[in-house]
Amino acid sequence: SFLEKGFQLFDLFLPISPPVCSPTQEGGLLNIQGSYYFLSHRGFRKLVPKGLRFKKAKIGIEMAIEKKDVFHMWFHPIDIISDQDSLLNELGQILEYAGDKVKNGTLSSMTMGEIVKNHN
Repeated sequence: SFLEKGFQLFDLFLPISPPVCSPTQEGGLLNIQGSYYFLSHRGFRKLVPKGLRFKKAKIGIEMAIEKKDVFHMWFHPIDIISDQDSLLNELGQILEYAGDKVKNGTLSSMTMGEIVKNHN
């Protein structure tokens, strides 16, 4: 709907917290919802301010720590090509921030497979 599209645009340009989740069992599968899609610089997304991707991921990581839930950031490698230097830099900032949280014991970094194993 038009309202839904408007909210999605609003969400792209403001440091609003991405959702965190607890994996849920659905039939024989474990649903691990995506929290944050790391956007490319293609099309109107090139208007997303530099640093906002990091801010949103940082908020999501902090929320996951606080709620003891999962922050699941994802992207397609092709998304990085639109502005490699800038996007890789911002992705590096996110990974470094998360890595610091893992080192100090406040965050666990797991693959999807590890989340499944730890959920059972």
